[in-house]
Amino acid sequence: MNKKASIQLLAMPMQRYGISISPMLADFYMLENAELTETPHRHDFYSMFLLEDGVLEFDADLQHLTLMPTSLLLLSAGLVHQCTRMQNIKGWVMAFDTKHIEQPAQIALQNFAQQILFISLNPADLPLIKNLLEAIYQSVKTTGTDYYLIKSMLNTLFYKLLDLGRTNQPQADAPLLVRPVAITRQFLGLVKQHYLLQKKPSWYAEQMSISTGYLNDTLKAATGMAATYHLQQEVIAEAQRLLLYTSKSVKQIAMYLGYPDYKYFIRLFTKTVKTSPAKFREQGSAPPGAN
Repeated sequence: MNKKASIQLLAMPMQRYGISISPMLADFYMLENAELTETPHRHDFYSMFLLEDGVLEFDADLQHLTLMPTSLLLLSAGLVHQCTRMQNIKGWVMAFDTKHIEQPAQIALQNFAQQILFISLNPADLPLIKNLLEAIYQSVKTTGTDYYLIKSMLNTLFYKLLDLGRTNQPQADAPLLVRPVAITRQFLGLVKQHYLLQKKPSWYAEQMSISTGYLNDTLKAATGMAATYHLQQEVIAEAQRLLLYTSKSVKQIAMYLGYPDYKYFIRLFTKTVKTSPAKFREQGSAPPGAN
């Protein structure tokens, strides 16, 4: 793998309404600087792929995903990913600014693993998804279309995908009460935004206007783990991405993640991953795992 000094963050394409949507063809690219997508990168927008025919493969946030016909993939902003294979593809591809999606829907997506929705659509759901995409596509192409109509269709699609995603993990919300769910989701959302600078659970509790003890008790009841665990998991996941996808040294990665004592970072990484950062990098020429 050709590693760069950092993981590139690609901005939303300059399109009407902040939405880029098109039929998926063998040579499709959503971005003007398409050559950058040939290496692992991040977007500052949501990305969605509906595959009707062919094969499409991604490395997405330390997972390897293979899309087969009627598969749908929704990636949150900020996830490291790379398209590794396209073969005889047909379907839809869409990029859209995060500002279009209602906050409850964005929070709901945080409940899914790594904020990735990977769905195999059944024959009953496929026509609705295709019709919504076609309607959004035609509306974006048409000058003068009411933006709020487009936003409404986009959010309808987003909520439908969340609903389909829940059928693949029905246990996610079932045993939890509304208050613990809300606290857990808010905390995890704050962690994703601030983990580089804020490592103490007390800071997050203060932002949420609750005590640190209540935060930990709630997280333990909802997830089985306290706040420190989730903070460390976010840090270690980013460390793994940087080790795999960049040429930064272990010391540089430790500093970037907020650990000036890089030896402490190495101990933390080794304890969590069961191997040292150096060995993880040596063994990880491609993201591990399959889905």
